[in-house]
Amino acid sequence: MPIKLLPDDLANQIAAGEVVERPASVVKELVENALDAGATRIQVTLDRAGLERIRVQDDGCGIPKAELALALTRHATSKIQKTEDLFAIHTLGFRGEALPSIASVSRFALTSRAKKEETAWQIDEKSVVTPAALSKGTIIDVKNLFYNTPARQKFLKTDRTEIRQVEEVVLRQALAHPDVAFELTVDGAQRFAISRSSGQLLEDNLPRLIEVLGKSLAENLVSVDFEREGIALRGYVSLPTFHLKSSRRQYLFVNGRPVQDKLLTAALRQAYHDRLAKGKHPAAVLFLEVPVENVDVNVHPAKAEVRFRNGADIFSIIHGAVRRALDLNSTQVSTTGTQQLIQKAQTGGIARSSFSAPRPSYQVQDSAQAQNIAFEMNMPPQKLWKGEEPTQEVVQPAEESYPLGTAVAQVHGLFVVSETAEGMVLVDQHAAHERLVYEKFKEQFRQSQIETQPLLVPEVVELAARDVSLLTEHEEQLAQLGLEVEAFGPTAVTVRAVPMLLSKANPTHLLQDVLEDLHELSPSASLMERVDAILSRMACHGSIRANRRLSLDEMNQLLRDMETTPNAAQCNHGRPTYINLSKADLEKLFDR
Repeated sequence: MPIKLLPDDLANQIAAGEVVERPASVVKELVENALDAGATRIQVTLDRAGLERIRVQDDGCGIPKAELALALTRHATSKIQKTEDLFAIHTLGFRGEALPSIASVSRFALTSRAKKEETAWQIDEKSVVTPAALSKGTIIDVKNLFYNTPARQKFLKTDRTEIRQVEEVVLRQALAHPDVAFELTVDGAQRFAISRSSGQLLEDNLPRLIEVLGKSLAENLVSVDFEREGIALRGYVSLPTFHLKSSRRQYLFVNGRPVQDKLLTAALRQAYHDRLAKGKHPAAVLFLEVPVENVDVNVHPAKAEVRFRNGADIFSIIHGAVRRALDLNSTQVSTTGTQQLIQKAQTGGIARSSFSAPRPSYQVQDSAQAQNIAFEMNMPPQKLWKGEEPTQEVVQPAEESYPLGTAVAQVHGLFVVSETAEGMVLVDQHAAHERLVYEKFKEQFRQSQIETQPLLVPEVVELAARDVSLLTEHEEQLAQLGLEVEAFGPTAVTVRAVPMLLSKANPTHLLQDVLEDLHELSPSASLMERVDAILSRMACHGSIRANRRLSLDEMNQLLRDMETTPNAAQCNHGRPTYINLSKADLEKLFDR
């Protein structure tokens, strides 16, 4: 077949296949144009999820009559003039394809009034220009989207899903541009209206964050504020104890442009790698400012991804800044659990009935049990309860105590109850001690001082051949972590030593869990990712188990260690290690 130049209408429809994927794509392009025009108020209206009508109105600078026809021509733009401009883009749009592409697959009308013109003018998809009524700015009406490309409609989701996609587009732009008011109306009903923010400081955007993200999420955010060598990262990330099932609440921006970039999300995920359970995701609103010459925004048809000249530095900055923010707030825990507990009590979710308290009895524990418990706590042996009378140990008054208070009791061999000057604290002893052991492991590894305990009788563990091969491959790395193994035939290994902190752990179970982590980690995982995953798994084996009775001294030592250990507010899997109930919270629980 001979080579022919495509007709303009066909070329525009092909371009629309890249630019106009769904109604949300249209809204994104039109809102970006409005922002580039200097708008301070943008109104988006949808009918039937945008298929029947999409209307975007702004109060920007407008388009002069002489340029209306040119605006509907492919590759016509006011935002770049020469090749050099393509490597220093300061605007959201720049390709000159959005308007002609949208007009080619819809019934299109653009009404605009430039600031210096006395009247407004309208142009349709056929480039017919007529006078119109408009005080200022621009209105773009898109009707019957995909009317001439019905195959595209078949790939759209339900109306509810398409509307939700549009909401996400508008909300992301609202977060990126706090000085602009946004309004979304769907089928005649206002979905939301977000007012302009009064200031440019990070704290000035908190009201908008609450509007967009909701109060419960906004209350569990910590601030990130970092700058180095012309690169700045500011925003908010969620506490590790407040996590979500998906990453949809991660809003990332580069020079004011909403992006969904793999490098940025990987850096954020890595910052939480030993603080969140598998399958859990943090919430984040992060604004990255990079010199425009160091970022290429022209690498994706929808401009959703970017490419950095110094990607490794960007990764390091995001990872380090978020990690530092989490470290500075490592003693904070999510308030959600406490609020849900109070809410449940207030709505009658907690049963309240009279009961007769039995006389307390105290278990007799021999010295061997005391030694065993003390070893697992990694503390010196203490005197445990004996006989029929309560312990004679003196409890410090809460007023003279520490941030996590003074232990007063242990419940079900699982939880430590502590009294503080402001209320009480309930500690999950296993989760808390797991974090303590993990942080101790990490510190020993950093100093290359992980102490090992040779086994008196090396243990032979039968495994599958591929498991033996995997362990052999990581033999040197495991030895650095205090776990010495070697192949013992094609389907077995010998465990010769374990870390000193895990000398009471079952070597077979420990090895099986380490193998599970090695299999789950991708081949591209970094050395530190593998080390942290294995240390986290080993820490679980070294922590206090359920139903272990602790003395008050041991409980208090646990609390003191938590107060001086980084990230002690959550275990290695992101679960909270303690819940803090103030006196006011307690009074609410009892309707006082």
